[in-house]
Amino acid sequence: AAYYTVNDKLYSMPFNSSTPLLYYNKDAFKAAGLDPEKPPKTLEEIISLAPKLT
Repeated sequence: AAYYTVNDKLYSMPFNSSTPLLYYNKDAFKAAGLDPEKPPKTLEEIISLAPKLT
């Protein structure tokens, strides 16, 4: 990231980075009749699947 460098020298490391990810239980998906190979990709999909998984 250019904003961490001055005159092409690195002066700090980024600390606000985020890599959002979701862990999910494939067995729970199977038990709910959902395809365990097609996890939700959006918040809307998570919300729509939640009632089936609880």
